[in-house]
Amino acid sequence: MKTFKEISLTMVCLVLGIIVAWQFRSVKYNQVLAQYEKKNVSEIIDELLMEKSNNDKLKVRLQELQQEVDAFKNDQTGDQNRLNALEKSVLEARIMAGLETVKGTGIVVAIEPGGFKTIEDRHIEELLNELKATDAQALCVNDERIVATSEIRNAGDYIMINGRQLVPP
Repeated sequence: MKTFKEISLTMVCLVLGIIVAWQFRSVKYNQVLAQYEKKNVSEIIDELLMEKSNNDKLKVRLQELQQEVDAFKNDQTGDQNRLNALEKSVLEARIMAGLETVKGTGIVVAIEPGGFKTIEDRHIEELLNELKATDAQALCVNDERIVATSEIRNAGDYIMINGRQLVPP
């Protein structure tokens, strides 16, 4: 019988605890609602105007940031154009230095010795200098590219161009 009383008392205390917690929660919720009900219309209008003003400021800031983004995009386009121009200049310099292979229309000049005379390095140098004077580009002799630092020398019965031996005809 004693255990029945203890269990009953425990159950009653549990139910009372739940009811008190529920009531406390309800009172707290009602206080929040009462707080909003106490505000008069003029305070609500003031808050609304303040939020509209804040919204307008944020719109202006958004437009400023959008203009900055557009300026960065335009600057990036300018940077890309400068980068393309630099890449083109580097390619042209590499072509002139003989570091890039080139293709295209050109002329072929055949040199043949006359009589008992042979072709010497000075004959090839004179011909190349004349071609350079006429603004010829990408010169080569027997598939050996001629650049500003190319050397043409006689070495016995043959001619050396850039260290490569060419036998005269």
